[in-house]
This record gives sequence, structure tokens and C-alpha cells, in this order.
Amino acid sequence: MPHLTLEYTSNLRGAADFQRLFSAIHTGMMSTGEFSLNDIKSRAYEATEYVIGDGDIGRSFVHLKVALLAGRSQEFKQLVGDLCLQALREAYQKELSGGDCQLCVELLDIHRENYFKALA
Repeated sequence: MPHLTLEYTSNLRGAADFQRLFSAIHTGMMSTGEFSLNDIKSRAYEATEYVIGDGDIGRSFVHLKVALLAGRSQEFKQLVGDLCLQALREAYQKELSGGDCQLCVELLDIHRENYFKALA
């Protein structure tokens, strides 16, 4: 924990270096002192079927969900959200300059009693 799930529109394929992006986020999360590096897990998925607003195919989005075990303060969540959004801004700087790209970060609480994990 945490789990990061990034969803991006297919018109952004190849726009970001996911290894670099996730490395930046992992480094930022490690700097908080709250996580072990091997517990931070990230993945990216391309949305091939989507509509934004009126359907203009030039529009795009990147949505990052960050799932954390519940119990973190709002201040801590703000810190994590800010560092994730900054990493997205850097990764998609060129796309943002066009004005039709939306970047979003959503933090989710996972209740410990509902999270099951096995190490092998």
C-alpha cells in the first residue's frame, strides 16, 4: 500500500514516460517517511473508449487514483495529492499547454479490515 492506478485517454499514448513518472511519485511518497518503497505499486491503463464533454477527439484526460490505508490525516492526503499532481504536470507539460488535457488525482481510503494481502 499505496496502490496507484493511472488511466489515460488513448490520444495520449506515448506522451508520458511511465517509468519516470512513477519513479518521481514513488520518490515523493518515500520522502514523507510513511511508506516502504516495495509497498508502493503503480500501473497505467489506456482508455480506448471514452467521451469528454461534447466528444471532441482532441480532448484528453489523465486520472490517477491513489489508494491508501484509511486513517491518514487530511493534511497528509493533501501532501500526497499535491506531489502526485505536480508529477503529472511535469509528465504531461506539453499536453497541458494545448489547453484540452485534464489532470486529476483522486485519493481513496481502503479500510484495513477490507484489505487482504499475502506475501510469497
